[in-house]
Amino acid sequence: MLQARRDAVTRVESGKLSVLVEPPPAAVAGEPTPVKIAVTNTGATPVQNVTVFAAFDDGLRHASGKNPVELSAGTLAPGQTKVLELPLAAAITGRYALTATATADGNLTASSGRVAIEVRRVELRAAVTGPRLVYLNQEFNWTVTVANAGDVAAQNVVVRAAVPPEIRVTDAG
Repeated sequence: MLQARRDAVTRVESGKLSVLVEPPPAAVAGEPTPVKIAVTNTGATPVQNVTVFAAFDDGLRHASGKNPVELSAGTLAPGQTKVLELPLAAAITGRYALTATATADGNLTASSGRVAIEVRRVELRAAVTGPRLVYLNQEFNWTVTVANAGDVAAQNVVVRAAVPPEIRVTDAG
């Protein structure tokens, strides 16, 4: 009797996801804050239809008005990472938390755990000092002082001073 036998081993693997949320060191109240969410396929096969759901405390807002916010990462090859940007804003100072959960075809899921965002304030104050009264054609100095009484650095500050038309500016610095 003639008999043949052939064995084959098939290894079935699925993709694996990991999620990392990277908030900035400090956010400024009233300003958009870019939060980075990195989703990685740590498995050996491609992962399709990757979607990240970012949920955050009520003190934070997304431009869409939605909470959670849904972000698409598409298909991830083995070892591939996609970094998604989630711009959030807070009206008032405080410490707020957010989490990100990634899902994909094949019932894959991963979560970042809670991550805190510290929202601080910028409080600019301006003062003008100089003489209250001067004589015609007399030189004088006004000094404009700007200070930040907040607890985070102010970025791109521009000072504009309105000068009456009767006054001729000879130097501004």
